Amino acid sequence: MIVELNSVASVIDTETKIVYPKYEMGGFDKLSGRHLDDLDKKFVDEISEADITLINESLKPKVDPYEDLFRKNGVRNKF
Repeated sequence: MIVELNSVASVIDTETKIVYPKYEMGGFDKLSGRHLDDLDKKFVDEISEADITLINESLKPKVDPYEDLFRKNGVRNKF
C-alpha cells in the first residue's frame, strides 16, 4: 500500500518500506526510492509528527484475530 508523506513530498510503500519522492504533477519516482532505514538525517528531521504517526500506524502488522487466538497455548492445545 502506498501512503503519502505530505511534509516531505514523498510516499512510502508499506510492504517494502521504501520511500519515493513525489512528482509535482502527481505520481512518484519509482527509480529513486530509498529504504526507510537508509534515509539521511536531514530528511528524517523534516518529517512531521503526523507523518511519523502515519508511518507507524501503516507499518503495524495486520494480525487475523483467529490466528492470534490460535497462537495462544490454551487454544493450540485443544486442537
